[in-house]
Amino acid sequence: MKILHTSDWHIGRNLAGFSLIEDQRYVLDELKDYVKKQNIDVLIVAGDVYDKGIPSTESIRLLDDVLFEIISETNAKILMIAGNHDNAARLAFGNRLYQNNPYIVGEFDVNLPKITLQDEHGEVNFFFLPYFVPEKVAQQLKIKAAGFDEAFKLILEHNRPQIDETKRNVLVAHGFFSCFLSEKSDLIVTEHELPVGGMDVIDIAPAAFFDYVALGHIHSPQKVYSDNIRYAGSLLKYSLSEADQKKSAVEVFLGPKGKFETKAVELHPLHDLKVITGFINDILENPDAYCSNRSDYVFAKLLDTESVFDGIYRLRQVFKNVLGLSLLNNVSEEVFETTKDLNESQDLLTLFAKFFTKLTGKPLIDEQSEIIKKIAREQSSEQILADCVEV
Repeated sequence: MKILHTSDWHIGRNLAGFSLIEDQRYVLDELKDYVKKQNIDVLIVAGDVYDKGIPSTESIRLLDDVLFEIISETNAKILMIAGNHDNAARLAFGNRLYQNNPYIVGEFDVNLPKITLQDEHGEVNFFFLPYFVPEKVAQQLKIKAAGFDEAFKLILEHNRPQIDETKRNVLVAHGFFSCFLSEKSDLIVTEHELPVGGMDVIDIAPAAFFDYVALGHIHSPQKVYSDNIRYAGSLLKYSLSEADQKKSAVEVFLGPKGKFETKAVELHPLHDLKVITGFINDILENPDAYCSNRSDYVFAKLLDTESVFDGIYRLRQVFKNVLGLSLLNNVSEEVFETTKDLNESQDLLTLFAKFFTKLTGKPLIDEQSEIIKKIAREQSSEQILADCVEV
């Protein structure tokens, strides 16, 4: 069986005010073509189908178009679950009318929904765990409240009787799954994905008995704990912190029991996301050296030490889709010593010279030192006059 594992489509997402609908349509068309050309049997969407619980009309229309085209042009079965960005009930609307294609699991059920497909090696059982909260687990199992990790263990224990481990089993789940064994915990996440206080981190190790675990939620494609447990990652780069990531889907070749292979299927965006660094005049004079495709989404980190006027406007003369800019040499509290760490015996010029060097990366030149001395003398004179008036 050939499975294409995807997740985190986030249909309807905006990027710094730019609508990504056309970018998403482009990459979903590429996905559809791949399913068609490679004769994919199963397309998995492991949650966060939409970006918002109440998606826009154009977002709904895009998903409707994509699902219809895949179902009508290919033989693939579409299996989809709700993520934390989705409204579970809305996502699964009409599911009973679809004749199990697409098969959509929206709301959490402690009795994991299951669908069984066939290939030349026999049955493959797919189990579905959409995004859940521990309170729902406790309510359905009629137990006291538990944390995310304990709730996940309880879900698996509750479902073990319906999981035949002599057959091939696939779990599709959405959440923040990691590995609590330190030597194997090398999860790649961005600052936007870090769980608050670690409360919703779940140890995935108890699910290792599944032949494959298709995860959604984290945007960087990667394996977790073992080769058969993977995050597919998002279809597109949805934040600046993802600029260096390579987006892909995971193709899974599921052979007889105990045999599987995976490979990354690279996705090609309509517009890439680039973070460029340099002086604004250098960027404007030679933009192709910083970003060869001028229609890409660009965020500029400027090295200029002086104010940059109309920076966004000037950058948009060469790059169509400028997301924003920042001045790297702006004062940052993380860069400079606190006043209590400074040697109070140092004179003003010495202190300012240290400040200037940390700000610009360059030492003061003689001409600049003279300017600072002049300002210091003027300020001292004004202070003396003020003191005299007070007396």
